[in-house]
Amino acid sequence: MLVLGVVTESPTLPGWHAGGIGSILGAPLLAFMRPLLAAWLRGIDEYGGLAHGVGQDFERQWLRGGKPPAPALEQADFSALTDLYQAVEHVYAMRALPVDAKSSFLVGVTTAHPLAVVALSSLPLDVLGRFIIDLMF
Repeated sequence: MLVLGVVTESPTLPGWHAGGIGSILGAPLLAFMRPLLAAWLRGIDEYGGLAHGVGQDFERQWLRGGKPPAPALEQADFSALTDLYQAVEHVYAMRALPVDAKSSFLVGVTTAHPLAVVALSSLPLDVLGRFIIDLMF
């Protein structure tokens, strides 16, 4: 409110809360939800099937096929299987919505950090010093 040229109250956005603003800012990401979900399902079907088949072949060859050759861990099968399983792990880790609580928190902290520095620099040193001493003791 402005009285005699002096602001007595800080202006606020009526009815707006952090959740509402977050929903408005995050709503455009919903456009990616359907394509990401389709890619996730297709990846699980294709990569999961491939990993299952290769894993069965590997088990049949190395674990049930008799005695493996002496330098077994030097074979390319182990490396290829490990790489395949890492790719499948990434497919299973995909999310339908590209935002989660952790990433939202990190963006919020990163955004607020410069504002906190400016706010602290505008405080008088004696007030800031008393605040820091009160925090420590």
